[in-house]
Amino acid sequence: MGKHIECTPGTPCPPCKEVVLVSCFGQHLGQERTMPCCKWRPFPCENLCGNPLLCGNHYCTKSCHVLEVPLNHPEGDRTTSISKVNALAMPCEQCNLPCQRVREPPCSHPCPLPCHLNDCPSCKVLVKRPCHCGAMVHAFECVFYNNLNAKDQIKIRSCGGPCHRKLPNCPHLCSEVCHPGVCPSVDQCMKKVNTRCACSTLKQEWRCQDVLKEYRKSGRDPKEVPKSQFGVGLLACGEDCKKKLKAPDSELHLRKSQENKIPAVEVVNAPKRRKRRDRGQEVKISKFQEVKTFVLRALLIILLSIIVAAGLYLLWKGIFWLSDWMNEMEEQRASQRYPRGAML
Repeated sequence: MGKHIECTPGTPCPPCKEVVLVSCFGQHLGQERTMPCCKWRPFPCENLCGNPLLCGNHYCTKSCHVLEVPLNHPEGDRTTSISKVNALAMPCEQCNLPCQRVREPPCSHPCPLPCHLNDCPSCKVLVKRPCHCGAMVHAFECVFYNNLNAKDQIKIRSCGGPCHRKLPNCPHLCSEVCHPGVCPSVDQCMKKVNTRCACSTLKQEWRCQDVLKEYRKSGRDPKEVPKSQFGVGLLACGEDCKKKLKAPDSELHLRKSQENKIPAVEVVNAPKRRKRRDRGQEVKISKFQEVKTFVLRALLIILLSIIVAAGLYLLWKGIFWLSDWMNEMEEQRASQRYPRGAML
């Protein structure tokens, strides 16, 4: 009311000089500029677009541009349609990255789908896990195996057969069912072992755990004992062992005296020994085979004689043919030299 209007009624209004805040193309906070209302014009700022992409996980990395769908405006709004008609409106980039979400239950296999907002599908990849004793390999679906707790995973990996792992202190195998960790029967092996004395005369059956205790009492490590010598030398030699050791000496002395008494027999014109592969193989030839070989030899001799005779005959004929040909050639040459005498 207190201002004086200089313009004349009916003329156009003067440009608006009011100062307004103008947002950038991407409507970024803190990037507004003040300018007169008559010079209002949107502008691009130096920030990236940052608008959420359709995947819902990433943001647009283009430079600041006019959005097809302005922020905080629902679909179907009039401002949305106005923005789409705007020639400066640019669509945001499309997300072509693979899915980077952490799968539930967690596993090491990536999701096969492209980047998405919903939950990832269940992992159907086959996971190979060996049994505890190493006799076989199990194949489980990843989602099934990872949904089990640690106790159930250990239980399901057992093959159900004997462990068959070699015990560290004795040459026997573990007789427990397939199990994880160290075999429980390391020092409690109940297998039977044949223990012997040093000369292997005395023999007794002991349990393996008793053999291990005896080795430890004597100060020997069971791991250093060879498999063929396991249990040997644990029994003390008795009187039977001494008698057995003395008996071979007397038997050997008697055997030598008997050999000296028997004179050696010289073999005269003895046939040579056959080779080992020919021993005991006496080949008998029947009369039919003898006749057959004689006939074959006779036929072979006759055939060779016929071939030789035919060769001599052909040689003789060839010599005669060659002599006749040479005579004809001489006559032709003579007729060519003396044609008149030939005509007379």
